[in-house]
Amino acid sequence: MTKVVTRIAPSPTGQMHIGTVVKIAIAFDSAAAHFPKNVQDKIARTGIPIRKALLHTESQGAKQELGLDMNVPTIFVLGGSQGSMKINEAILTALPDMVAFANIVHQTGSANILEVEKVAYVILAEHPHKGRYHAFGYLNERAMRQAGGAADLIISRAGANSIAEIATWGKPSIIIPIPEAVSHDQRTNAYAYARTGAAVVIEEENLAPHILVAEAKRILGGPALASSMGEKAKGFTDPDAAQVIALAVLDIALSHEA
Repeated sequence: MTKVVTRIAPSPTGQMHIGTVVKIAIAFDSAAAHFPKNVQDKIARTGIPIRKALLHTESQGAKQELGLDMNVPTIFVLGGSQGSMKINEAILTALPDMVAFANIVHQTGSANILEVEKVAYVILAEHPHKGRYHAFGYLNERAMRQAGGAADLIISRAGANSIAEIATWGKPSIIIPIPEAVSHDQRTNAYAYARTGAAVVIEEENLAPHILVAEAKRILGGPALASSMGEKAKGFTDPDAAQVIALAVLDIALSHEA
């Protein structure tokens, strides 16, 4: 088992720099390139700690409990805990096309749910498959496990925790990072993950509804592709990351008592 931790010390200029390094834990292999050569031997990829409650999904009965159509695949849309207006808008515009071939479980963000439901009601009023759309402002841990278990494809922002959960679940995904001007980390996360073959990235500036629909159809329409993406996802993160890091911290703490 690899044990990893790091200390960071402030510089005289107020900038943060690596001080006395014991060990360094990184989430992605590609992150190692951002550290100096003299600490490379102290780096280990641990993955990202994941909430214990979300380490496993609930597949048995999940589609029935969520009221999903058993005859079509399911797309689970995550916009982050607060929701994402850009993702919400793209999903709503694409809804008539998407519910024609899939269930949509859409986590909108609590502040957005009423407006999204109103717009979806109008858009799908005459659609024969309007019952395939399911909007939720917020999903508790059990609902997240159910939606994750039911999902055949996940559309998500690129927060590190979101990616780690999707990877642990072994699901193919379409990742939409927040623009680099707002969050450099999300774009880095998205492409580090996509390089494994587990996901495709759509930049927010390219988030046209027809592109989103085309990518979803391409992944869901090829069972071999979806299966391959799911298998590659499983190898991206370590479900034991929290334990590995915690044991490393204890190990270092105890070494100072000796």
